Amino acid sequence: MPWLLAAYLATGVYSVRPNERAVVQRCGQALPKLRPPGLHVGLPYGIDRISRVRVLEKKRVSIGISQSERLIGRRVLPRESEHRTGDKNLIVVSATVQYEVDAGNVGLYLFNVADVPTLVRNVVASRLSEIISSMPVDDVLTTGRHGLQSLVKEKAQQDLDAYEAGVKLTSVLLNEDLQPPQEVAEAFRD
Repeated sequence: MPWLLAAYLATGVYSVRPNERAVVQRCGQALPKLRPPGLHVGLPYGIDRISRVRVLEKKRVSIGISQSERLIGRRVLPRESEHRTGDKNLIVVSATVQYEVDAGNVGLYLFNVADVPTLVRNVVASRLSEIISSMPVDDVLTTGRHGLQSLVKEKAQQDLDAYEAGVKLTSVLLNEDLQPPQEVAEAFRD
């Protein structure tokens, strides 16, 4: 019987990998201190629950259409990718967003938002639409592209911080094929 007790107590020993941070939930309550990489001793199974999160891993979401969908020949979804510019033109815009878990806010990432990728996609799409609607189409297609990406990233990060999502945007990249909708592309070129 003593070996059974020793085995149970040994369930409190856990390790955290170099690219991870761990949040310990004791009796359902998250402890404020994150566990850094290494070997740790806590309370046994049933009392402590360990949630590990990869903080150095880049995560990606697509707005409009992803690169893989484009490669297999799928069409851009008009509802998601058509935007009206400030000069009342329509333009098809798709983007790729990269983000990572904010190492200092792993608890927020785990417990504040049920579906982080969907939140990131929706926040960035909303800000993208808002900012494009204030720019002329020529700026979106040419000189204002880099400024647009930076502004969308900055504004979307502010929104995600307000939601306390525990993520940090690393990049917002507009895909190369910015264009007017196919139905009006020829008239636009003229």
